[in-house]
Amino acid sequence: MSMENLLTPIITYFDHLMILDYGFDKQNLKKVALFDLDSTLLKLFANDISKFEYMYPPIPEKLRNLHDDGYKLIIVSNQSLAIENNELELIKLKLQKFILDIKLPFLIFISLGRNKYRKPSIGIYEYIRNNYGSNIEDIFYVGDAAGPRLNSYSAYSDIKFAYNCQIKFYTPEEYFLGVKNYKQFKIFDVTKFKQRSDYYFEPIKSENIFVFGTKKYSGVTFFIKKYFPEYTEDNIYINCHDIKLIQKFEHNSTFYLLDYSQEILTWKKGFFYCSGLYYKKTYTPVKKHILDYLSKKLIKVPFIYDESGFTEEQKRIARLQLC
Repeated sequence: MSMENLLTPIITYFDHLMILDYGFDKQNLKKVALFDLDSTLLKLFANDISKFEYMYPPIPEKLRNLHDDGYKLIIVSNQSLAIENNELELIKLKLQKFILDIKLPFLIFISLGRNKYRKPSIGIYEYIRNNYGSNIEDIFYVGDAAGPRLNSYSAYSDIKFAYNCQIKFYTPEEYFLGVKNYKQFKIFDVTKFKQRSDYYFEPIKSENIFVFGTKKYSGVTFFIKKYFPEYTEDNIYINCHDIKLIQKFEHNSTFYLLDYSQEILTWKKGFFYCSGLYYKKTYTPVKKHILDYLSKKLIKVPFIYDESGFTEEQKRIARLQLC
């Protein structure tokens, strides 16, 4: 691998995706090894993003053996806060240190946004397949986000990414250290929450509407747009904590509570982050004393999955395992 390729990768940007090509041979892509970056190949130092250190000592030799065996090496990493936190150049610097040390050709995908290229959505995998991987015969993925275990955090984005891509998956401890991990997550099928004759919701209209969501990503905005599109901001109150205002309008108002299970909230957050629907918003927690005061008047809203306004791509993403 030439020093020029090590120092000056070909960098491509589109749709909040950055691709760094360090001398990667896109021909004859039959065997592929996919890796997460932080806490998988390299340690993550929150106070020094550019610091380079392998996650485990056997990693360099393992990567060189894969290359010698004909595997193409690819990194897939979520870095949605990189631009917001002014860390992108630091991440690129860390990657350059890594490549200069390992001296192997790599193709590196960095998801900088919250859209289909963010794991566990399969946008990057589809890009690889569609652009230069139609003949892949052997492929696997190694990532640390595989649920709670010793010395790891409890996210599931890596194991769900592999599941959604239908490829083999290993944790870093398994692949690099030979330590077996218990890896499992509960499959979530959002389509079972579609409206049907025995599972539905009909809103009650009144002069004023109060909507309470107990958690972030409850979907209050979507709920209002779907069921109360004709109402204005003067007639709709979200997570109102003004008890005097509630008492003032209590006689001519309807009160709704969106209190969904954790698995539904997990899906909603994942879909929000991977479907291109993400936007920055604030969340004001609902006050417990307000819910206690309205306990007899609150109408509990069941989660109804409605994809009528989705694109075909968003429908496909919605059916993935998200987190």
